[in-house]
Amino acid sequence: MDSFDVVVIGAGPGGYSAAIRLAQYGKKVAIVEKGNIGGTCLNTGCIPTKVMIEHSHLVNQIKKANQLGIGSVEEPLKIDFAKLMKRKEQVVQQLTLGVESILKKNKVKIFKGEASVNPDLTVKVGSEILQTKDLLLATGGTPKIPDIPGIEDVPFLTHKNFFELKELPRKLVIIGQGIHAVNLAFTLGPLGTEVTIVSEQSSVLGNIDDDAAKIVKHSMESNNIRMVTKANWKKITNTELVLMDETIPFDHVLLAGQNNPNTDVVRSLNLERELFLKVNENYQTSHPHVYAIGDVIGGSTSAGSALQEGPYVAAKIAGEIVPSVQYDAIAGTMYSSPEVAFFGLNEKSAKEGGREINVAKSLLSGNGKALAIGETEGYIKLISDKEYGELLGGVVVAPNATDLISSLLTVKRSEGTLYELAHMSFPHPSISEAFWEAANSNWNQAIHM
Repeated sequence: MDSFDVVVIGAGPGGYSAAIRLAQYGKKVAIVEKGNIGGTCLNTGCIPTKVMIEHSHLVNQIKKANQLGIGSVEEPLKIDFAKLMKRKEQVVQQLTLGVESILKKNKVKIFKGEASVNPDLTVKVGSEILQTKDLLLATGGTPKIPDIPGIEDVPFLTHKNFFELKELPRKLVIIGQGIHAVNLAFTLGPLGTEVTIVSEQSSVLGNIDDDAAKIVKHSMESNNIRMVTKANWKKITNTELVLMDETIPFDHVLLAGQNNPNTDVVRSLNLERELFLKVNENYQTSHPHVYAIGDVIGGSTSAGSALQEGPYVAAKIAGEIVPSVQYDAIAGTMYSSPEVAFFGLNEKSAKEGGREINVAKSLLSGNGKALAIGETEGYIKLISDKEYGELLGGVVVAPNATDLISSLLTVKRSEGTLYELAHMSFPHPSISEAFWEAANSNWNQAIHM
């Protein structure tokens, strides 16, 4: 029997970041993973999605170059799908091997296999028994199967096997909504696949800014992506999804809805729960030595959140004092074209919460860099407290918005205001100057708008 200070179950972003930080605090740590190191994010989620979306962006850049007078493009573009997927595999493998190497460098012992936890907190992995003082659950979730007649007989795809496709589909139906569904749609739509996102909800795009939603919808239309909302299921077969008012044919159907938490591993502990495990402000479950983060506790289920939760729990277990996870300073990211990134309150949620706010906005149509690169469909929007100017939320719709928004997150995390943004220096010309313009527009002092 091996003995550890902490055993982490699940080697996704939350699990591996916690294990590494615990080891850095001097703890003896084991991590258990039944699949590949890196979890869903690195193997079948965030990373392969972004690799494939980069291929789609390149397709649009080729078309744009042709419009600007560079080269000629034959329609339809020739897509070597096998080559694209090979590159995806190379990127994923490099990152997963990298994480495994870092774990070993920090002397975290890796156990590969399915874990089960006994009432005394010993963890069984194959023939191995691991003894631990504290246990951290970062076991993720499993796609929830929608209640559609016939679904049990359909060979549907999930994030676990979507990236194993060998050929580019002609028609893909995505059942679900939100960031995950939209990102998956943009992996194949620009490559030529006819993608239809079907949701029971009134919106596929979730609670993103209304102005951003208009731009994303327009982008979808030009990238072979259609949305069907308020769907009433009738049945599904191997070749078509039948709704009450239309029939949608497909080559493949992909589930991209909610996840059910993977909690079977701790069934013997009878932890307090509803659908998700209940935790306190320190991510402690009803068992004082069992902690949980990520998909198993609900709430924010992004990899970005898990990468904050993991090190925080590690610090708490080690007795270190660190700032709590600030969820309203973690960005949501939609890899459409242009990209959308956002955090904190939007106009609607701020007003519904009774906040007195100012809304400052700068359009990219007046930004020199955006004009130079031909990417003017976008904007910066800043939501601030009316009395003190505190930054409450922000929306960036622009090329590389997911990188640009870091400037706002830095201001938010440091409790900055629009005043700081209005007096920051940004490179010229750059799209980031739109932050400066938007902040100054709050006092009608913008220079270029």
